[in-house]
Amino acid sequence: MKNWATGMAKRLGIPVCTIEYFVNSYHPNGTMDDRGVWYPDEDERAACCDAIAPPSRGAPWRLLAHCHGPRHVLSTLSAMSVDEARVFVVENIFDPEV
Repeated sequence: MKNWATGMAKRLGIPVCTIEYFVNSYHPNGTMDDRGVWYPDEDERAACCDAIAPPSRGAPWRLLAHCHGPRHVLSTLSAMSVDEARVFVVENIFDPEV
């Protein structure tokens, strides 16, 4: 994660430790169905999610675990403009309910 965090920190002009903290504390948006299987919301789903096997009753949090990970979080930030990503990181660190 260090290389990804360093690259994103340089792109956004914020400290690496801020990116690392954000990745580790990020809470993806999603819902559970009536079987207890978690799916990301449309605005949360990214191209990297397509490489993950679909969740099932036996592995209900497969996509949740992926969406908590650095690959997904940094992929999501990369899809945003620099200004959008910077605001998104700062708002979610200081007000995680946003």
